[in-house]
Amino acid sequence: VLGSPPAPPEPLSPPRASSHSMDLMAALLHAATPGYYRHPAAPPASSAEPATPGAPTCPVCLTNIPNAALDCGHRLCAACLAEIQALPPPGLCPICRDPIHEVLRIYN
Repeated sequence: VLGSPPAPPEPLSPPRASSHSMDLMAALLHAATPGYYRHPAAPPASSAEPATPGAPTCPVCLTNIPNAALDCGHRLCAACLAEIQALPPPGLCPICRDPIHEVLRIYN
């Protein structure tokens, strides 16, 4: 006879969040709130450069070097991004249709 089964493990207490992670969580919740939108900063449209043969190209115009990265991970040129941001909110990624909340300039 084996005896009584082992006691179940004690529940883990949730990790304590730092103030930085709390700020990040608050920002994410704010961004997910319906009706929230702001045009993120983007490189100026004039910073778009024509791609050289064999170089990556913008998936929208197929002409320029992608120099802007969206928060969904897709990249496009600043000229196409400026056209997207000129449309009424919310701006959507032209590839996956996710709302654009962040834009990073890519230096080539």
